[in-house]
Amino acid sequence: MRLSKFGKKFTGSSGILQLMEDLGAAAKGEDMIMLGGGNPGQIPAVEAHFRQRMLNILENDDEFEKLTGRYSPPGGGIGFGRALATLLKDQFGWNIGPENIALTNG
Repeated sequence: MRLSKFGKKFTGSSGILQLMEDLGAAAKGEDMIMLGGGNPGQIPAVEAHFRQRMLNILENDDEFEKLTGRYSPPGGGIGFGRALATLLKDQFGWNIGPENIALTNG
């Protein structure tokens, strides 16, 4: 297949792909502890909480549909915005409300 100059660049190797290949090779070592590449720490109690929450979501049609098929409103999720505003007030003394916060997934 013949590719344009853009096509060649777009389908070529990238720095992040090379990094991920290197991390994959390094992770194969048995005594290796992964401290990079974006892998989160594994905390059994937290994983159990997430697992239970996911099971609850799967059992509730509305929660499942909200998670998998509904976009947040343009300003983001208001409940989370309220909670974040409260946290920022409590932790930093910032006089803000949810109307000062925009949360988006991209």
